[in-house]
Amino acid sequence: MGVVLTEVLKKAVPFDSAQEVFFEAAPGWHYNYYFISRLKTDWWWKFKEAYSQWFTVAQKYGSYRHCCYPAGTVDACPEFHSVDDLVDWLSETLNLSKSVTNLLRIEAHNEGAKALRRYVK
Repeated sequence: MGVVLTEVLKKAVPFDSAQEVFFEAAPGWHYNYYFISRLKTDWWWKFKEAYSQWFTVAQKYGSYRHCCYPAGTVDACPEFHSVDDLVDWLSETLNLSKSVTNLLRIEAHNEGAKALRRYVK
């Protein structure tokens, strides 16, 4: 579970404290993709309503999924080609400090690597 990620997202839009939230990675045809896992649809709707710039910022960082729809109509986290793009999107969307962004980046790289190893076994 992403401890830093969970706390950051709880502050952005509160959710059940027992819910596990983490960075996820999966192999694609030509590249891996990265996203935030385990948040429910209604949470993402609230997030996208509260942070209307999510869509523009996601496009800036090259999100290739869930960014072709208007804000508020998509029920999942945008997916990115790199873990750094995902962290940068989240950081800019939530206006996070540099220190929190750096902690998220460390956590994301660690969790993303673990997730990809599950597919290699």
